[in-house]
Amino acid sequence: GGDLSEVVRIKLRSGKYVVVKSGPYPDREGRMLRRLADAGAHVPQSIASNANVLVLENLGEGVSPSERSWRALGRNLRTVHAALGDRYGWGEDYAFGTVEIQNGWSDNWSDFWFEKRLAADIAELPADIARKLHELETGIRETVRPIRYLHYCTVTCGPGMCISERMARHI
Repeated sequence: GGDLSEVVRIKLRSGKYVVVKSGPYPDREGRMLRRLADAGAHVPQSIASNANVLVLENLGEGVSPSERSWRALGRNLRTVHAALGDRYGWGEDYAFGTVEIQNGWSDNWSDFWFEKRLAADIAELPADIARKLHELETGIRETVRPIRYLHYCTVTCGPGMCISERMARHI
């Protein structure tokens, strides 16, 4: 299972195993995983997806993280960060469980990061914290350096990984 959605491993008639995942936007997650794969990242293959479920390649039994798997994850992150884009963000919103994650496109990384991540729900914050965040805004926008890479936290459901015996993969 998963913390934010139901995840099950099922056996097909062919004898092959796949992983089936529910969640708020499994079809969107499937597109995100395909984009990461197109960029060369090691992610579970998205076999099929719709508004209800995402069917993924089964990576086998998980193992405890090791130095080898952490190095594989680092190589995978380097691959993702080498995939440059024209703009920042993603064309569809997402969610972590019931928490909506706003996306959209921006030509400026610090604008995207401040508006869509740091201050996305500023109206929900206590007034004193919201005021402090607004006070920091100019400094943040001036100091956050732009990097045009395919950022896994923006594109996928989060900076997770799955450890298998052969490699670490983002999930």
